[in-house]
Amino acid sequence: AKVNEEVIKLWSEDLRSVPNSRLLFKYKNFYDQTSLREGVVERFLARGIERDRIIFAAKLDTIMEHLGRYCEIDIALDPFPFNGATTTFQALWMGVPVVSLVGDTFFGRTAGSILHHVGLGELVVETPEAYVACARELAGDLTRLGTLRTTLRERIANSPLCDAPTYARNVETAYRDMWRTWCTQLQSTA
Repeated sequence: AKVNEEVIKLWSEDLRSVPNSRLLFKYKNFYDQTSLREGVVERFLARGIERDRIIFAAKLDTIMEHLGRYCEIDIALDPFPFNGATTTFQALWMGVPVVSLVGDTFFGRTAGSILHHVGLGELVVETPEAYVACARELAGDLTRLGTLRTTLRERIANSPLCDAPTYARNVETAYRDMWRTWCTQLQSTA
């Protein structure tokens, strides 16, 4: 699960380090079940976080309503060790920076790769302490948050992530290289 004990621990530290901050949970209709919501809240309460700082958003029906929810968010905290991919891209597209703790697997490095490609490598951290510090510093820099809100979409549009022709050429090159490697290995075993 993306919301595991280590994630709850660090998100609790994030909440403690930024007074009056709140954490919004939204995942399809998963949190419509009272027992699931209360289970999450109890884990935060056990770490000294007040109930009113944990918010659960209802599932919205359209993609536009879903994306509009990002207007209520200043910073997205990426879960780990299984990072966001689509949600990371959506947050950035809507002007919301993402803080990500890089992991050891493909799934733990996805958000970091996206952030690096849009020039936000400084939001990709390697330790739990750096994760909390990065979120705290970003939350305290309202000027930077405002600038990111208004410039992230253009940064993404101009990044390698949205450069389809170059991406296609790179994939074609990779396929050719794999084919050549396979052919070379086949010849050496013959």
